[in-house]
Amino acid sequence: MMHTLRPILMLLAFAAMAFGQPAENADPSAEAMRSLRDQQRKIFQKIQANEDVEAARRELLANLNSYNLTYKNDINGLTFAGQVSGALGDSASVDANYGRIMALQPQRVREGLAWAAYYYDIDLPRSEEILLQLMKNAPDNMVFPMSLYELHAKAMPERLEERFALLLPVPPGVELHGFLAGVGSVDQDMAIAFAQRVLAAWPDDPQGIYFLASRLRWGARYQDALDLFSRLDDDMLLRDDIGVQYSDCLFALHRFDESIAHLIRIQEEQNVFDKSADLGIGFRLGTRPRMIETWKAEQSIRELDAARGDTPLVRMTIDGTPILIELFDNEAPVTVANFLALAEEGFYDRSEFHRVHPGLMSQGGRRAGDTDPYGGPGYSIVNEGDRDDARGHFRGSIAMANVGPDHRIGSQFYLTHFPTQHLDTKNPVFGRVISGFEIVEAMRGDEKIEKIEILRRGDHDDAFEVQLENGISIPRVAWKAMPTEPDAAPDQRSDEP
Repeated sequence: MMHTLRPILMLLAFAAMAFGQPAENADPSAEAMRSLRDQQRKIFQKIQANEDVEAARRELLANLNSYNLTYKNDINGLTFAGQVSGALGDSASVDANYGRIMALQPQRVREGLAWAAYYYDIDLPRSEEILLQLMKNAPDNMVFPMSLYELHAKAMPERLEERFALLLPVPPGVELHGFLAGVGSVDQDMAIAFAQRVLAAWPDDPQGIYFLASRLRWGARYQDALDLFSRLDDDMLLRDDIGVQYSDCLFALHRFDESIAHLIRIQEEQNVFDKSADLGIGFRLGTRPRMIETWKAEQSIRELDAARGDTPLVRMTIDGTPILIELFDNEAPVTVANFLALAEEGFYDRSEFHRVHPGLMSQGGRRAGDTDPYGGPGYSIVNEGDRDDARGHFRGSIAMANVGPDHRIGSQFYLTHFPTQHLDTKNPVFGRVISGFEIVEAMRGDEKIEKIEILRRGDHDDAFEVQLENGISIPRVAWKAMPTEPDAAPDQRSDEP
């Protein structure tokens, strides 16, 4: 469940909305609600016309209060009033309406979090107090503790140790799970450290084992996570919420057959603990089986590369630690030639990985000192991702970022932490990490490329053409000879891979 939950800060926008869109009723209150919606629409029109809407909002709130006196237990009416109260900054009315909702239905996640989020910018202790009350009233709902501890990690870090000290003596349960998930949404490594302390205190507790395994999975430490998941029995591994994570670790480590077989077993058991995880199983089974054949083909190509013995090799030093990368000059000759040229010229030296999604990919490739996240070399090259012999995205692949509205390839590249098959044919994979992958796995953002050294160039043609911003294609050697414009705008305009 935890990986699908929205962080509480994302809910601030929801709480700050002038109004929501309550669902239509089919009971006698429907006509009254339609009238209130008409008022709402007129206020939206005034907002679009930059008119003051304070009086109109207060009139709407008064009408909503009358509605809620007539239809006392209508969650839609109470939610509507709570949202309008929030737009007006009327804390007493916010408390009255959301408090009534949560008293009627303590499991209402969206409304409960909207209530707590209202106070996030104006009264943190009050936001904390609300989340504590929500947890008390719905002790089996992990969303509320997760949100509380996310709030602590973001805005009240001094509370974390205090709360953890209260949770640790108790056998691992829902609140501790929420604690680790909430902290993990802010800092995966901090969550892993807390989970390690849980397991040290409860070394044989299956929940403690699972909690650390889960944190390691979301921290992209897939082998470490798998080692722990393997200590759990089938009753736990065949739960959808746990089993999906176990399957993902197998998938990340290229154990595709086992990953898919485990998902099928979960479906057969029908142990639905988390609807989102259960839906995710169907999605995975619909997209992942083709990786079995793709991986077999990739292994055959790697054997040929090893026999060939002259594929280009580079050493990329990241924060003082080297990783070794093999380049695919047969399947991406222009991309490899471009990368080697930029590396040889020092283009990447002292540059940062400016976009890192742990467990997915790390993207870098701007010139050192370029603060524009969309920066590039000043030209683009052909996208070799759609070649018939294009290599696929596996764990440790290096590929060029396909950027901008016209999908250009320039200098930006990314290293994958996980097989990202959805990017096959879109972006050219031009190499793979063959040693030092633990450095990539540990990336969290802003790691620096100190230098890229070419260890072996291979036997390929270094000449290739580049395309200028005006659409003209010229040899790169000719581009190098062109006069530079010091204040020219960066060529790449999007960092989407």
